[in-house]
Amino acid sequence: MENNSTVMKQSAYTGFRIFVIWFGRLTLAIAIVVSFAPCLYLWLVEDLFPGWTMIWQSFFPIILTWFLLWITEPISYFPILGITGTYVSWLSGNIHNLRVPCSVIAQQAVGVEEGSEEGDVISALGLCASVIVNLIIVALFAVAGTQILAVIPVGMKIGFDYALPAVTGSLMFTFMLRNWKVGVIAIVMAVLLNVLNLPYAFNLSGVIFSTIIISVFLLKKGILK
Repeated sequence: MENNSTVMKQSAYTGFRIFVIWFGRLTLAIAIVVSFAPCLYLWLVEDLFPGWTMIWQSFFPIILTWFLLWITEPISYFPILGITGTYVSWLSGNIHNLRVPCSVIAQQAVGVEEGSEEGDVISALGLCASVIVNLIIVALFAVAGTQILAVIPVGMKIGFDYALPAVTGSLMFTFMLRNWKVGVIAIVMAVLLNVLNLPYAFNLSGVIFSTIIISVFLLKKGILK
């Protein structure tokens, strides 16, 4: 009986995953087209075109700066977000400062393991809830943002500057409780790379890959578990 339940559970998740991948690719493809639609409108309808030289001069630095992030961010966030959460997060944005914390908190609240089938589903539920709340708040501030900010105390406004570091610090502490040695390695590498004053993409990539390489080396040496 238990084996039948396990098979049905795996079959249901397989169907869910296939649908998510299909629908995720579709929505992201639509988002790409919609993102370029205003530019195409200005070019084809309004005849406003900056020229291929200017486009290339602008495009090339962006590729160099963000290419590493296009590789490292999916690698670093996927184990937490899961398949569904990855599609949702890359479509809605605010991955580092909003989607990842919501995914972690949702999975911890339910008590599921990150990277598991249950974790993927719970992560998706938490992220979908965050997207809905985010849209409501953004819509509220878009309509009455000036009036809302006018009544917020100055001390609270200053506190907004520390919101992202506070979220990042709490997440770091949460993961350090699991393996504090890996957390120390990540912090040390982050400090060392920050001293070099490299661009953000290189800093993030350097921290991720150096932490992985050092941790794997120490794991093989038996220093880490």
